This record gives sequence, structure tokens and C-alpha cells, in this order.
Amino acid sequence: MNGQEDLVDYKIISKCYYNGHKVVLAKFSHVPYLSANIRKEDLIEVECGSGTPTNAFLNALTNDDVTYTVLDAQGTPYAMFGAGNVGIPYIWMLGTDDVKKYKTFFLKTCKEWVNRLVINYGKVTNYVHINNKLAIRWLKWCGANFHEQIELKGEKFYRFTIEVKNNV
Repeated sequence: MNGQEDLVDYKIISKCYYNGHKVVLAKFSHVPYLSANIRKEDLIEVECGSGTPTNAFLNALTNDDVTYTVLDAQGTPYAMFGAGNVGIPYIWMLGTDDVKKYKTFFLKTCKEWVNRLVINYGKVTNYVHINNKLAIRWLKWCGANFHEQIELKGEKFYRFTIEVKNNV
């Protein structure tokens, strides 16, 4: 796949919801706020991978097949997520503590977006820190299966996969 235009469900480039929240194609202008306000649990994961939140978000915007940002009713970003393929299809999401603030809305709408990403690859994978309990609960709710543990920079992670068949 070579860019956002090649993917199945990506003709939807943004969606506005009843509460004024939006999911939009991610922009570089979203990065500074998200980087400065990233959840502590997500920061641990980022530090073990990309090094800094800014690097993680910029890397995603550069390398993902598609990257979205979730905005609140005032237009403030509180989560960014995406998917791509670097030999292995992957999916990811990082957010601010406002994900918890808007948890009811987030849970009502996130499966739709996870499915939009997964359907393009059939199966996606990534890693989650073993102490990131909120993310693990959310991933289970989204249909993730958990596999072996790995250690990266002294921290333990679970590998997870999400498949189209268990993400309905």
C-alpha cells in the first residue's frame, strides 16, 4: 500500500459526531499538543520505541498508511491513531488523559475506527506495556488476542494481534 488513498475505507477522511467531537486525518499541527500532554502510560511505551512523543507522532505521520486524530468539541486533539505495514501490518494509538474524560464517547466509536484499519490488512499487531492496564482492557474490548512477552529497554510488553474475524 502506498499512501492513504489506496486503503479500503479511507474515503472517509473525517467524521463529526453528535457531541461535536471529530475524527480527522492527522496533521502535523496536532503533534505539539499531543506530545506535551501524552498519557504517562503511553509515554513509557514511546520512550521504549521512538524515544520521544514528538518522534513517535512524526514517525507515524510520515510512515503510516493512514493516521487519524480525535478532536474534542473545541478542536483540541486528545488521541492519535493509525495503521501501516512495515513488512508486518501494525496498528497503534496514543492519547492524552482526556481519553478517560471522554471514555463513554470513545468506547462507543472506537471499534468502528479499529475495524476500518484492521479490514485493510486482515490482521494487525503491535505491543503494549504490561502495566498499561487501561490500554490492555481497551484492546481486549476491541478484540485483541495477547501473545508472548518481550523486553525492550528493560520494560516488558505483550505482543497483541487484532484480526478482522474477532473485531466485528
